[in-house]
Amino acid sequence: MIVLKIAFRNLVEHKTKTAIIGFLIAFAIAFLVAGNSVMDSVKSGMRESYAENYTGDLIVHGVSDEDFSLIQMGPGASDMPTVPAFPRLRAAAEAASSAVSVLPLVSGAASISVDEEAAGMAFLWGVDFADYARMFPDSLSFVEGGFPSAAGAFVLLSETVRDEAEKETGRRLGTGDKVTLGGFGAAGARLREATVTGVFKFERGGAQLERVSIVDASTLRSLKGMTVASAAGAPASAAGAADVAVAGAEISEDELFGSGELTSDAASPAADTPAAGTPAGANAGFDFDGILGDVSVRDKYAATDSDAWNFLLVRLGDEAAFPAAKASIESAIAEAGVKAEVSDWRWGAGLVAELAYSIQIIFNIIVLVISVVAVIIIMNTLVISVTERIPEIGTIRAIGGSKDFVRSMIVWETLSISVVFGFLGILVGAAAIGIANRAGIESDNLFFRLLFGGSLFRPLLSAGAVAGSLAATAAIGLLSSLYPTAVALKISPVKAMQKG
Repeated sequence: MIVLKIAFRNLVEHKTKTAIIGFLIAFAIAFLVAGNSVMDSVKSGMRESYAENYTGDLIVHGVSDEDFSLIQMGPGASDMPTVPAFPRLRAAAEAASSAVSVLPLVSGAASISVDEEAAGMAFLWGVDFADYARMFPDSLSFVEGGFPSAAGAFVLLSETVRDEAEKETGRRLGTGDKVTLGGFGAAGARLREATVTGVFKFERGGAQLERVSIVDASTLRSLKGMTVASAAGAPASAAGAADVAVAGAEISEDELFGSGELTSDAASPAADTPAAGTPAGANAGFDFDGILGDVSVRDKYAATDSDAWNFLLVRLGDEAAFPAAKASIESAIAEAGVKAEVSDWRWGAGLVAELAYSIQIIFNIIVLVISVVAVIIIMNTLVISVTERIPEIGTIRAIGGSKDFVRSMIVWETLSISVVFGFLGILVGAAAIGIANRAGIESDNLFFRLLFGGSLFRPLLSAGAVAGSLAATAAIGLLSSLYPTAVALKISPVKAMQKG
């Protein structure tokens, strides 16, 4: 323990240098603790804004060369990939570790008209309303109405879309009213009518969610042309697509499109014009529908593909189970031999989440720069201290002190400064977070509301930030001791004593 006594004695004797070094370390550590605690709180708030609001913890989706997300920004959304082998992947998601609920989702966009009068446009999510309410029970705040109580062509309009529609048409739009949705899919332009059952706003959301309305999945599939026929040749086709393909192969063109004869064999050009005195309804008994042939196969091809979904959202009960759940779903994808991916909520959040994580990276770079500067200043200060103590070090070497003893003395000096003032910095950073938590940081800005998970932000002290700060404290101490130690060990005991 002699080394420790000498180290502490030297620190006390050089109070000014010790205070300068200690202040730099305390400032850097306090900044690190407070900053990383804020960023960890922001990430937690963002997860609450997204994962618990509309993205879920995991998102299973197809693969495309083009960028896409939960909110389709394109004109018709017909090129957004569907989830391949959907029944199999859904079963894998439901069986994943800590999976609480899953929500299949179709994403698209449509124009809105009321009584043939244009009323704006909206981004649409096609879902099973019961599944949506079960997975995100607190995500919607209804201004009017609510979820539909029965199956059918229904739509929940966002408050922003409803307000714009009322402004465009000059009439009130509410529950019970019918709107016409216009979409452009693989088969061209399509119109579908839906009944408004509610008007809502997202509890937590930014500008990108304000235009999202929710419709039943069948209606949106129909708007996008997601039929059995469109899926028949794709890996993501519905379970029944193969049966339809077989049926199509077994039926001839004549059976599918009719005989091609519009009149009977006895018909003649003269017969096309009724003779004088012939009643206008003389051909009333002719089976005009018969010329279409058997339409059952065409009806199958035109039916919407009930297994066509753009996304499968998975909600986990335990965030720590994320790696295991993701791995199990990816294993199912590999076994199925299909092209699909599993992303986290940050992928669904898009630009805002990436921006927040970029801010944290920039912040950590700033902290790293401050730490490097602190290490350089500490090194220079210690070198000066070592230079001033050359006679002392020479005497220690002359009376039998080894190089290891001198090295230990300097290392313990730097570690003592780092640890003591590092803990002081942690206390200062924790106090700053505590004050901010009690006071709260309030903002009505939509971007900050997304980052904070609400209009009021109360940061919490992060255990990870404290652990990282302790590691940084030790690293600063060890790095700062390297050069001064090298300088001290180069000193010859004889020359050192002569300088004294």
